[in-house]
Amino acid sequence: MRLLVYYPQRLPYPTGIGGAVVTWALVKSAVERGHNVTVVSQRNDQDRMQEKSTDELQKLGVSVRLIQPANATSTDAASKMSSRFSFLRRALWPRPEDFYANEIKIAPALEAIIREVNPDAIYLYPVEATVTTNRISSLPPRLAVQVNLGGTSYRRALTPTTTLRQKLTDWSISFSERKWDQYIAEELKSCEVVISHAAHSADWLRQNGVPQCRYLSNPVVDAVGDRWQELREDHEARVSVPKLLVVGSVAGTPQRASLKFLTEGLLDEMAKRLAPNSYEVHIVGGGKLKPDVAKLLDRPEVKIRGYVDDIAAEFLSSTLLLVPTPIDLGARTRIVEGFSFGCCVVTHTCDQKGMPEIEHNRNALVGETAPEIADLVRKSLQDVELRKRLGLGARKTYESELSADVVCGRMLDQLENLSTNAGRGVHNAAKSTVGTKTAGEKGNSASLGTVRVN
Repeated sequence: MRLLVYYPQRLPYPTGIGGAVVTWALVKSAVERGHNVTVVSQRNDQDRMQEKSTDELQKLGVSVRLIQPANATSTDAASKMSSRFSFLRRALWPRPEDFYANEIKIAPALEAIIREVNPDAIYLYPVEATVTTNRISSLPPRLAVQVNLGGTSYRRALTPTTTLRQKLTDWSISFSERKWDQYIAEELKSCEVVISHAAHSADWLRQNGVPQCRYLSNPVVDAVGDRWQELREDHEARVSVPKLLVVGSVAGTPQRASLKFLTEGLLDEMAKRLAPNSYEVHIVGGGKLKPDVAKLLDRPEVKIRGYVDDIAAEFLSSTLLLVPTPIDLGARTRIVEGFSFGCCVVTHTCDQKGMPEIEHNRNALVGETAPEIADLVRKSLQDVELRKRLGLGARKTYESELSADVVCGRMLDQLENLSTNAGRGVHNAAKSTVGTKTAGEKGNSASLGTVRVN
């Protein structure tokens, strides 16, 4: 099967942000099945990982194509957008192109690549990729992945406004975005298979016009295999002070929410329960902390590490993986990664909504308030056997339900079936059978140049 993978924001890579990790798992699994894979993304000269990602993909035998971005940010030119009419029109009568200007304008460049590659099936991640292909006619079957619903509202809530103009702009955007999730559903309707990596989002989409949507967890490639316990013991033996790992891009909405939860209560609650110098909180991940957040994190027990090359070593040496995400936005790839490394995970109840495989006291510890989570941290730090039991439960859950072999295997089964049926003239978007779990069950002118990197 000739498979085209379109992930506009980044190139797939085995570590880093969730999207890169998830798409890497799909690409690697497809190559291992013997498929011919072409990955398409948008060129980003500011992304220091793009060249490295290209090299890793080429080692797999994957062709990489980069599209020059359109750099469009709205329906109209900035001068028009600043007019009173445009301001009110966007708030009261929003249009899809208000949200997806770049995705729409880049469609001709992507179409040229699709015609050249002539794929048997297309994998799209995330919904922005689907938006672009919806502006192209006569496509092969598509499997679309949806990631987050309601993400913009959380992002705005974490970005305070000060001036009257900022407040008015924020009001206009928030009012227009009341229909954003419905626009996402409209864009996904035409895809033969739709996967949501968050269970509660899958439920919402099925109830709002996308009956073929199914939940599958974020897939993660197994980096340690059968030696995971041996590797954990070796890495943990080198740690003199118990390490609480908080991992993720500090510029991303989930991690910003987690850091807010830490600085507004959890750090203080842990300090009340744990002796000084008896633990360290390691903040690991790319991006730049805002000065006010960095100031709040300036505490003896907090170590701000930034981006690290060897993230596997961080997971393996962590005493606890702490994921206090107090918003029900998508699902955390970092938890799946933690499960794969046999980490003892302490997380927030919100993360269970997106990932129903999380079960309190079986493969993780789950709390809701800062005092509750601080109690769970103290309990797990004082009980080695509890940490080992939860880590073993996490690893078993990963192997049976979350690994790339399992999750990507199901998606590739669907892509292969779509490809075969398309060859026979069979086309039915409403009968996807991939996955069965629900949350209840557990610049204004586009440059259309392209770059070939192969």
